[in-house]
Amino acid sequence: MPAPASSLSALLPASAVGREPLSAVESIRLVQALRVIPDPRRRRGRRHGLQSVLLLALQAVMAGASSWIAIAQWARTAPQALVGCGASPSAATFRGVLAAVDIAAVEAALTTWVTGRQAHAQAQRPVRPVAEGRTLLAVDGMTLRGSVGSDGQPTKLVCVYVHAHRLVLTQTAVVAGDEITAFTVALSTLPFPAGVLVTADR
Repeated sequence: MPAPASSLSALLPASAVGREPLSAVESIRLVQALRVIPDPRRRRGRRHGLQSVLLLALQAVMAGASSWIAIAQWARTAPQALVGCGASPSAATFRGVLAAVDIAAVEAALTTWVTGRQAHAQAQRPVRPVAEGRTLLAVDGMTLRGSVGSDGQPTKLVCVYVHAHRLVLTQTAVVAGDEITAFTVALSTLPFPAGVLVTADR
């Protein structure tokens, strides 16, 4: 999710499931996964539930939104079932919530959601060779455009991407140029069983 800066770079890969809208069932499952994320806001003055804000933001980015204003504009035209009662959140609300929310908790919730999607999809498929049903992960480094760390250098992340869902499951910061350690940490956070095929470049 976005850091205090205005960049959406961390939210974009975290929700890169595709441009197709989620079904009602998938939206419900996603909301259920998002419920474990703690709300960083004070109770007083809340106008929108945390899960509603996150669901709208994720769906907006899946639809191609790449700025706070674009997310708010998409939310204003979203189905009423997603928005709930009352007006949709403003761009300032999206920015404030996404800047304050626990990034690790969001990544964990999305990982739970996508692994659930994968298990459900596999259960619906006919029996096939084991190799065809194997989970494929790609690990790669990326530099966040426009980001600047405390050392004045751009922020670099190691990301784990699952091919079947076109989703970045987790991303770990590279410290002191040590991509190997970031690679190990990123993979250790994922609850995939044995038999996963992992690809990475040098």
